[in-house]
Formats: sequence, structure tokens, C-alpha cells
Amino acid sequence: MKPLFLLCLGLLVGCQTAEQSDQVEQARFASFNGKTMAQFMAEPLVEPSDYYTSGSDRIFVAFKPAPDPRFGCKMQIVTGANGQGSGADGWTIRQIRRQGGCATV
Repeated sequence: MKPLFLLCLGLLVGCQTAEQSDQVEQARFASFNGKTMAQFMAEPLVEPSDYYTSGSDRIFVAFKPAPDPRFGCKMQIVTGANGQGSGADGWTIRQIRRQGGCATV
């Protein structure tokens, strides 16, 4: 009985709750705020496939597919112009809205 108890205890200690996993994912995406789109795209993440404007913001759209399409990551990367031109260096990330399986991004 003792070995089974120790095995179960070890499994419980190593587990993260869904809330803890969400907090880690939220912190990771918040860490991109203040970076330029060029910095975002330099990391092995996801390149935007399109963008649109909303007021003075430019919102980049990105998608990272998964083997099962229900678990792909969809992102809207809200940026503001920073005066460094019209390329990827010219847009600073303010917020990333995401949906789906984005934990691996």
C-alpha cells in the first residue's frame, strides 16, 4: 500500500492545475508587450499572415496550426506605431488576444 501512496503523491506534486498553466501562458504572452513586431517574429513563434487597422492601431493576425484543427492557436496582435518606419520595427505590441492551443507558442 505504501508504494502506491508514494507514487500517487509524486504524481500530484508534479501536476499543474489548469489555472496555474493559464497564469504561466498569460505571463508569457504579456512579456511581449512593449516589443516590436520584428522582435516578436525573430523568436521561433508565429509570423502574421495578415493585418488590419483599427483607429491608430494595426492588428496583426497569426495562426499556428495543430494536428487537430480544433487546437490551433489564433492570435490578434494589437500594435501601435512607434515612429520607426512602416516595417515590422515600426509597430510596438500593446496586447495579444489569443484563442485555442497557444501554450506551445
